Formats: sequence, structure tokens, C-alpha cells
Amino acid sequence: MKTINKILGLLLFFTLAATGCSRDYDTPPLNKPEYTGPEENITIAELKEQYKDVTQGSPKLIEFEYILKANITSSDASGNIFKQIYVQDKTGGINFGADQNNTSTEYALGQTVYINLHGLYVVEYGGQLQIGYDKTQANRIPWEIFKAHVVKDGWPNLKAIEPTVITDFSKLDDKVVNTLVRLDGVNFPDGGKLPYAEDQKTVNRDLKDAQGNKIILRTSGYSNFYKELLPVGTGSIIGIMGKHNSDWQLTIRSIDDVLDFDGVTPGEPEVPVDPEDPNAKPNISMIEFASKYAGATSDAPIKIEDDIKIGGVIVSDDTDSNVFKKVYIQDETGGITVGVNDNFVAKKYPVGTKIVFDAKGLDAVVFGGLLQIGSATAGANRIEMAEFEKRAVIVSTGNAVTPKVTTIAALGNVDLNTIIQLDGVHFVEAGQPYADPKVNTNRTIKDATGKTIIMRNSGYSKFAAEILPQGTGTVVGVVETFNGSWQFTVRSTKDVKNFDGQEPEEPTDPEVPSGDVILKETFGANFPKPENAPWPKVADYTGYDNKTVKYADSTTNADIRNIKGSPNHVWLKANNDCEFEISNIPNVNGKTLVLAYDAAANVYNPTDETNLNTIEVWYNGKQLPTESKDVKGKDDLNKFYTLKISDIKGVDGATLKFVVKGAANKYGLRLGNINLSVK
Repeated sequence: MKTINKILGLLLFFTLAATGCSRDYDTPPLNKPEYTGPEENITIAELKEQYKDVTQGSPKLIEFEYILKANITSSDASGNIFKQIYVQDKTGGINFGADQNNTSTEYALGQTVYINLHGLYVVEYGGQLQIGYDKTQANRIPWEIFKAHVVKDGWPNLKAIEPTVITDFSKLDDKVVNTLVRLDGVNFPDGGKLPYAEDQKTVNRDLKDAQGNKIILRTSGYSNFYKELLPVGTGSIIGIMGKHNSDWQLTIRSIDDVLDFDGVTPGEPEVPVDPEDPNAKPNISMIEFASKYAGATSDAPIKIEDDIKIGGVIVSDDTDSNVFKKVYIQDETGGITVGVNDNFVAKKYPVGTKIVFDAKGLDAVVFGGLLQIGSATAGANRIEMAEFEKRAVIVSTGNAVTPKVTTIAALGNVDLNTIIQLDGVHFVEAGQPYADPKVNTNRTIKDATGKTIIMRNSGYSKFAAEILPQGTGTVVGVVETFNGSWQFTVRSTKDVKNFDGQEPEEPTDPEVPSGDVILKETFGANFPKPENAPWPKVADYTGYDNKTVKYADSTTNADIRNIKGSPNHVWLKANNDCEFEISNIPNVNGKTLVLAYDAAANVYNPTDETNLNTIEVWYNGKQLPTESKDVKGKDDLNKFYTLKISDIKGVDGATLKFVVKGAANKYGLRLGNINLSVK
């Protein structure tokens, strides 16, 4: 009997223990948060008005005993919002920088909070005010200080943060900045084609309303949904509406904020444009023009005597006076500038204006080593505005101008005088003004690999005194060269986007990081054979990708050409000694280098046979061992093969030379796509 009682007792104990361990994890803690401090005495709108004069880089201490009551509208649970907490009241929204991850576990959506602002700082970034701290990373508030200032009251209530419904982006105003919104009737132009973001990169995607107006959807590559494709069709999106300078951008809190997309690709809204003039037709492309007048020099301009009409879209804008007395015109092959003696060409020829320009009677001029169109007898080679208007036929207006996304290292001649976009860059002189007063000023743009490009700013521009932003972001602008150095020009501060305010990480070797390509020569975009003239010789060719090295051929037998289906390359003439030399290659001293190059042979007949190692490779005066590659007959006719040479000891200023002896070069050889990198 005692044994039975013991067994029953143990069963009762384990039953009670099991019952005690059972817990509903969705049940909130028993102690309901309660705020017992002073009542609120300021709204978000009043706070913004009082501190509207705060500028970027100069946080303002809140010295008054202000208490703000608001509700949490953000969540970082998905990883798309990083160390930011957004709150709003009936008058507007504002965000707090908080130096902590997973803040939503402590401050949930809909949570009412009372915020003691005294001792915190008002910070300005991207044209908007935030609450932060001074002398901390990205002005974020240390977490323990944040918790001491931001006190919860009651349970979270999602009904307290109903989003504002918006259907027309053209009606957006500053009242909705940093507030929760719902965008109805919207679509992604890249729906079904692109993911929300790329791995570990913050990415902008276009979002359109029913009228065709665009804003940005900004998504982190650290979010848990970045790999998912943008939805197809029309639907609704909830998120925090932000504004960075003049760019509206939406941030969703999770993929659950993307609602009810119908999967049907919407038609493009009708946008009125000027009808095209059927009589306005170009007869030469930009690259053909550059080839035709490649012989022009600064001392010897060439008169344009032929009936030359170039056509393209204007990509420059002198409204803010950073572009001065010239027009950049771009087609699908490249771009060119026309000097115009007028300060505000954009009033009549704004960005996106498609024109055909009659260049007959003007001159192909060269300034700073760069080919342009102008008048050789006029001051600074500029034509008068009346002359430009007489020659420029407007074909249509409102054309989209989409910059080419590229990198500093990849810039080549095909990019000259065109609009490009550089992502993941920072300003070396961040915190300084764009330019010194009334002085043209060089600033430096640097990317994550340490590559740099000059940013040229006018001291007379409308934004000269504005401060270059801190952190990493995106710049858009036109690129050109001046005496071999690449230069980048923004049209306005709208071209400077999404800088995060965080200190960029410098590469371990800013000049030549391991694995970096230090010389890449593709010989530029394809061009037609010049009329009534031979292919350009090595020393005469101007379309090389690199401006800091020198190219030569002491034999004068090699030339630059292309054939159907192949890119530009060096033609090493059959039965002739030929050379292709690249000298003054910088920033490689002591580095271990890898050389890759493409080679092909003109083996036309079935019995024609040779080896591509007929092309000797010399570096710093020493011949290097080359790969053996036999080629034979029509299967290998002008077929390029990539050959590699490893473990080359780098020497600054050394010469890289490709040599072919005439006796061994029976059929003619082709050399292209030269790539020298650090191992």
C-alpha cells in the first residue's frame, strides 16, 4: 500500500510539474508598462520647427525639458531597418538613431512611448532632422541612454499607427516624411525581373504610381527577404516614407508590407511628348565622329567640311551653374560636348531633350586632350547661343536619361562625355564645402577598392558652399578627361544620393588591393574603318582605355582594328616584325602580378597552322614564359584564346611589350583584352 501511495504521489508531482512548465509564450508579461513622469509638452512638428536651422555636421543639444509622446512605427526584425527607430504623433514623424540591433524586441510596433528629449541632440542628415547624440558613430544614441530617455506606456497598439493612404506621388509633401504610409495602385517596373536588393548592398528600386510618377524603394541586402523578386503587377505597399534631399524613398519593415499585387503587368501611362521631326535625322554616330576626326589636336583643329549631323539626348544641366557654357550630347555609342557661350542653355534645352545638331562649318577642336565641337576662332572655342539654336533641331523632349552604372576602374573612352553612376563611393574631403568661393575646386571621390577620380566643382555654382556628405553613397554625373586625368562633374546636389553618414572602411592598400585589376585595355568601343584611310597605327590611336600609360610600336607595322564579330584589337601584320608596348605602368612595385591577354591567328586555309606563343611577352626587359596554344584551319580562324602568365614581379614604371618576329608570323596575329592584375 505504501508503494502504491508513493507511485500515486510521484504521478501527481510530475503532473503538476508538467502543468507548471506549460506556458503560452504569446502572453505578455504581467507587469503592464506605465509611464509616471511629466506630461508631454511638445509635438514632432513643433520640435522640427524649433530646430529647423540645424545643419549637417553640427548636432544641436536639446537643453530644454521637452517631453514628446509618440508611437513606434518601425521594426528591425527583418533586418531592413538598421539601428533606427521611427516614431510619429498626430503632427508628423521623426527617427531616432539607436546604437543597438534587434530593438523591436524591446520597442514593438504600436508601442506608446514618452521621450525625455533633454540631453539628446537634433541631427540633420540628407535634409531631414533626426534625434541622436553627439560624438558617436553616425550620431547614434548609446542604448542604455536611449532606454533611460524613452519610456513605454501600456501595451503595443497597432490601431494607433494606421498608415496614411497615398495614390499620387506628385502630391507628397513634407508632412508625411518619416511617417507610416500605405501606397495604393503602385507597381515595380522591374517586377519579376530583379530582387529587392543584392547581397550586403543597399539597393534602390523604382516604384511607380498609376500616373507614372516614380519614387525609390530602398532595401538592405542584409534583410531576410532581399533575394525575393519584386512582385509583378499592381498592388499596395506599407512602409516608412523618407526623403533624402529631394529624393522620396520608401522603406518597408518586412515582406508582409507588400500587399495584393495582381501579377498583371500594367501598361505604361500616356505621357505627352513632342512629336518627332521626320526631317531631323543624324547621319553619324558619336563614335564614328570621334574616329573621323581623331587627327585633330589642340594646335591643329579640323574644319568640319562634310555634311555632319550628330544626334542624341542632352544629359547636362547648367541650372545650378556647375556645368559652364557647354552642352553634353549622348547617343548609344558615346558622347561629345559642344561649347556654347551662354550661362543657362538648359532653359531652352533641358535634360532629356533629343536633338540633331548640324556641325558642318564648325571645327573638331581639342581641349585638354579631349575632342569637342566648337569654333576654332572663338574665345574658348565656344559658339554663340543663337548659332547653337540655328543648328540644333529639337526632335523630342522629356526623354529618360538613365546613367550607366559602372566603376572608376572600368572607365574607358566609350564613357567620355556621358552620364554615369558610381555606387559605394565616398568623398575624401567629406565635411568640407563642394568648392571654395569663386574658385574651381577639385574634390576626390574614392571607391571601396581605393580607386579615385577627381570631382570638379565650380566655386560659382549654387551649391558651392554646401557640405560634402559623410559616409558612403552614390554619385551621378558626366565624365571626361583633362590632360589624361579623369574628371567627374555633378549637375546638382540631386546627383549626390543616399550617403549613409557612416565612416567608410579604407582598403588595406588603397592604391593596389590584392586581386585588383591595375591595367585593363580593351581598346575602346568598335569603330568603322576610316574612309579612304588606313586603320590607325598604335601611336596614332586615341581610343585606349587608359590615359596614365603610354602605348607605342617601334616597328610602326601594327595597327588597331576590328573585324566582324570581334572587339577592337592590335593587328600584328603577317611576315612583319611587330610590337605593342605599354610603358609607365604605376603602383605595382613589389607586387606579384598576373597577366591575361587574348590572342588569335588569321589561319584561313585548312592547312594553315601556328602557335599563339609566337607572340613573345617581355616585361621590364626580360622575356616571360608563355603558354603554348596550337591553332589550325578555319575552326580557329581569328578565334581568340585567353593566355595567362603568373608570378610576374612588379616594378613601377616598367614596360610591358608584346613582340612578333616576321619570320615566325606567317599568317598575321591579333592581340586584345589585356588585363594586368595583382595576384
